[in-house]
Amino acid sequence: MDYETSESRIHTSLIGCIKALMNNSQGRAHVLAHSESINVIAQSLSTENIKTKVAVLEILGAVCLVPGGHKKVLQAMLHYQKYASERTRFQTLINDLDKSTGRYRDEVSLKTAIMSFINAVLSQGAGVESLDFRLHLRYEFLMLGIQPVIDKLREHENSTLDRHLDFFEMLRNEDELEFAKRFELVHIDTKSATQMFELTRKRLTHSEAYPHFMSILHHCLQMPYKRSGNTVQYWLLLDRIIQQIVIQNDKGQDPDSTPLENFNIKNVVRIIKYIK
Repeated sequence: MDYETSESRIHTSLIGCIKALMNNSQGRAHVLAHSESINVIAQSLSTENIKTKVAVLEILGAVCLVPGGHKKVLQAMLHYQKYASERTRFQTLINDLDKSTGRYRDEVSLKTAIMSFINAVLSQGAGVESLDFRLHLRYEFLMLGIQPVIDKLREHENSTLDRHLDFFEMLRNEDELEFAKRFELVHIDTKSATQMFELTRKRLTHSEAYPHFMSILHHCLQMPYKRSGNTVQYWLLLDRIIQQIVIQNDKGQDPDSTPLENFNIKNVVRIIKYIK
């Protein structure tokens, strides 16, 4: 659609029709069966029309609850990242959540819809059973700076918005406490590189994995560090590979959407064993 149409009531009405269609089981099945439907719906987040954005987020949040829908939503957000030329996935959502000028100053409905969607992303899909997957996704939002934004949103003193903020922080606290128990701690400061390094070192000391940990550190020192060129991409690749090691399930499937879709950890491990 051209700019005028995408910012008009027509766009809002079209999204409203899709939302109504998905309230019906047959309609929902047809929409989900379409290969590009969720991606196209996600593209509508680029509009400046707040009503349209809210409706889109409500649709995407509901799709997270449908079997197989959660991964479709993550794929759609990755698609939107490329479509909107975002630096990282979910960047537009955090930007909108943080906006406090112009039409966004007192616009609580959009901020509530964004938090509701984020909570659906973090608590549904593989996140229902997997702590590691919840931590993986939540860290993506934390890296985008969601926590100070949440603290600022408290100033609205809106009970509905506050419930979604409380839910986010409650789940975060529960997950971080559960994660810390693995290390017999009460809390892990994930902002502290020193603490995370020490915990990893202590866990691996006197194990067969320790020499490989030292090799990883040694090669990290040799990694490019210049701010220009492909330096960031090398570190991003290393980050993505480690993420895959953590979140791929026993069948070698990744519940997230990732550029390393065909990277099967189990197969790679088998090859390494054979070579060794």
